[in-house]
Amino acid sequence: MTEANSVAVIMKHMAGNMFSRWTDFLTTDGEKPNRNRDMEFVIVPKTTRDDVIAYWEKGWQCVFAALEPLGPKDLGKKVSIRGEEHTGDSSDQSPVDALRESHRPDRFSG
Repeated sequence: MTEANSVAVIMKHMAGNMFSRWTDFLTTDGEKPNRNRDMEFVIVPKTTRDDVIAYWEKGWQCVFAALEPLGPKDLGKKVSIRGEEHTGDSSDQSPVDALRESHRPDRFSG
């Protein structure tokens, strides 16, 4: 039987990844030394739905804050993830426009 993660765990992990990848992404490695990846897969019992959504939203805020000042000239800049260099247009496998479109808060209502 395959082990599955809850939606909350996936959201927490994705948000942790957003913080790690997008914080100072042009000047620091995308895998931050203070990231506790293993804890991204743990939801403590007192965690509420609102807690998970708030963390998810903060992750997206980090992404958008990093993307907002960028221009076309930035796509060729090299960024590092786990010590491996990538250009800005290949490091996260999805274009800026797709990131902006995929953030849909209306999907989490009710």
